[in-house]
Amino acid sequence: MLQKSPGENTRRCGNLYVFGYGSLVSQRSIAQTVGRSFINAEGPFEAALRGWKRTWNKPTFRSAHLGRVLRYTDGTEFTGVTVALGLIPSNAKDTCIGAVYRVSEDDLGRLDRREQGYERIDVSTHVSWAEKQESAHVITYVPRPEISAQLQTALSANASVVVMKNYLEIIKDGFRELGEAALDQYQATTPKPPWPVEHLTWTETNARAVPTAT
Repeated sequence: MLQKSPGENTRRCGNLYVFGYGSLVSQRSIAQTVGRSFINAEGPFEAALRGWKRTWNKPTFRSAHLGRVLRYTDGTEFTGVTVALGLIPSNAKDTCIGAVYRVSEDDLGRLDRREQGYERIDVSTHVSWAEKQESAHVITYVPRPEISAQLQTALSANASVVVMKNYLEIIKDGFRELGEAALDQYQATTPKPPWPVEHLTWTETNARAVPTAT
């Protein structure tokens, strides 16, 4: 049984890793969040999470992005819902490929702010990679149940729901950095987006921005 990651105990752990399975696989994406580059000894390391699988279940609503708006290429504002990847429990024999990075206490705080709508859970005994040490403490982020439920509410209300094209590209670039075999496995084990894939870009506004994951 996986446990929610205890904040203070996790922060005191000096051998802390985060397992990314979507955009956090990308070196560029995670580096932008934590504000630094990762040296080779910190990752990324190709890793596998047992008993979980990717699915499209993390919605983000316009109200969560104060300070910026999404626009189509013609400049029209997008006011609907964007959906990102999340994890759900699966067969114990199933594995979800991804990447792990060694992170600091400061890194973890920035990742927590980025992953709004997700909760941090401890997957130390469920993640494996070649260089893993017994003392490794591994966390990942899964959508909060109440946030995932909002997606069904939006669909029932006939809201416009899309997946961002640049989000998909960031993920593919991240897996490509791990190697073509990793990219092939990601594509083979990840369902295709069930909603349109749209090219949307961010435009800043004068309102105060709230950090969010995309």
